[in-house]
Amino acid sequence: METTKEVLTEEELMQYRSAHQSFKQAEKELAYITSELSIMESRKISSLLNYSQSSNAFFDNQGDIITKYGEGIQIDMTDGSIIRTDESDS
Repeated sequence: METTKEVLTEEELMQYRSAHQSFKQAEKELAYITSELSIMESRKISSLLNYSQSSNAFFDNQGDIITKYGEGIQIDMTDGSIIRTDESDS
């Protein structure tokens, strides 16, 4: 009994190779993007934690300054001068 070997036509083989190559490229891109999204999500979580800690520290410090110097002040960030606002202007 003789077996017949079936072979794709040249055109079918080219189409198959092209589709396979496109699929593999898309698969690699998806893997890369998924990895990058995971990294970005980790950075986002880290940044949110840093933001939360920084804002808590800032508002705690601001509260301490208001307790010590009173409300209605502005602080010159260059030299730390306290500028008292005139409450009669309001």
